[in-house]
Amino acid sequence: MCEFTDTLERVEQKLDALLAKVENKKKPQAGEDLGQITDAVSLPSQPQTGKAFETLRAQLALHGHTLVTLRENTFGVTKNGLTFFAANLDEVRAFAKRIGVLPAGGNHVI
Repeated sequence: MCEFTDTLERVEQKLDALLAKVENKKKPQAGEDLGQITDAVSLPSQPQTGKAFETLRAQLALHGHTLVTLRENTFGVTKNGLTFFAANLDEVRAFAKRIGVLPAGGNHVI
């Protein structure tokens, strides 16, 4: 297995553990290591931005990218260890057009 896959699996495991704690409303124990993912990813109480976010995330996923919400309601698109940071979904859409995930012309609405 490649290093990226191993890393992704570890991040997913840590995220699953963190989500389980949030769902059970348990606070992490002192000294418990949830990894750096808790520093980068926030878990908002509301959906990120609803259907637009989920649709864009699915379209990016079809091309192997991962879209996540970061601190202060910013976004990150990752693939192969590289990350594109965006301040809003419009920047994510523009990035998706640049890399060929979305059609470049017209008024394509997500």
